[in-house]
Amino acid sequence: MVLLVTLAVVASVARAAGTGPGTDFHARWLAGVRFWSGAPLYVLEPGVSENTYPPFAAMVFQAFALFPLPVAAGLFYFANLALVPAAFLLTRRILRRAWPGAPGWWPLALAGACTVEYFLSNLNAIHPNTALFVLVLLGIAWHLEGRDIPAAAAFVGATAIKLIPVFFVAWIVVRGRTRAALAVAPLILAALALPIAQRGPARGIQDLREYHAALLGGLSHGRVIQEYKNHNLAAAVYRLTRPPDLPQERDYRVITLSEGAAQGIYRAAALLVGGLFAGSLLWLRRRGEPVSVFEWCAAFLTGHLLSAMTWRGHLPTLLFVLAAFFAIPWRTLPRPARAAWWAVALLAGFAGLSGRDVVGRDLHYAISGSGALTALQLGLFAWSIALMPRARRTWETSAARPLSPGGPA
Repeated sequence: MVLLVTLAVVASVARAAGTGPGTDFHARWLAGVRFWSGAPLYVLEPGVSENTYPPFAAMVFQAFALFPLPVAAGLFYFANLALVPAAFLLTRRILRRAWPGAPGWWPLALAGACTVEYFLSNLNAIHPNTALFVLVLLGIAWHLEGRDIPAAAAFVGATAIKLIPVFFVAWIVVRGRTRAALAVAPLILAALALPIAQRGPARGIQDLREYHAALLGGLSHGRVIQEYKNHNLAAAVYRLTRPPDLPQERDYRVITLSEGAAQGIYRAAALLVGGLFAGSLLWLRRRGEPVSVFEWCAAFLTGHLLSAMTWRGHLPTLLFVLAAFFAIPWRTLPRPARAAWWAVALLAGFAGLSGRDVVGRDLHYAISGSGALTALQLGLFAWSIALMPRARRTWETSAARPLSPGGPA
């Protein structure tokens, strides 16, 4: 343990030394400095990454502003390292509680091997995605333990820092116990009010307006980030049907469509994904179905597929999704379903081991730009939706201990 801590400290110091102006962490650190000083949060400056986080996140990032940039980077890098084993332990804890009779450690180990690169990408960029992943996992664990208010607070807090976990807020409103659902509205109001309380009404409300104008406004009007490293649904559709939007980007088209046609395909696909997620939750609630891990898998995947930006460093959450997927006793499935399971499993390994240092620059770009990671997420999403109803989980027996619709019985 002492050796591991020492290595973590050495890695953190080395990473901190390479963190300067223009890095992604610098933008987070600067947001905290600006929040503390009362300066505007959403100001574009040459050489500074755009701040794409809500005002509540900038309030949280004030903790970074207490230290010089390299020190703050080193401390957060060390915290990110410590959160990796926490994510593994929480995933295992949730699977054991929510899926009695699930296999032992091997599905989690296999999922870990397929997601190493995503964790490393998050670490190298010093992003908060692993921290948010752990916060959501805590929310799930607390829900399973009957701690409704902390569970709702974890989901709302994660969403207030970064919008992607909003689907867990939707999940707990629809599928959680009444006490948790009722806590969501005041928690959201608190997340909006706290930054305004510190910054003052005029500046705080202006922050919300500028955030909407800077990020939500553009994206809600059809702006798509088409880069090869973006693995959401919109980017994959546009890369495969439209010419590159940046001169340095490669051309990944398999067919050429007009802007309107590409946008129409994406919107139809996004409506299908969002509609399947929401409709499935409502259908499960109406039928009084027991909660399963595949509902949380679908929430993770819906967030990434519909997000404006889904880099590899955003995908440590696939640890949980793949651990659940690999735990499926595929031998109990009908023959066509077994073939589909193997197809997704092989794609998970192929995509997870396609890092630039592993396969080389050219192959890495080809795999990333071709939409392999988006296809993986869509495949896992289809499995999650299909296995939400208990009747579809062919391996379950009457001896299994099911969860009630609102959590443990």
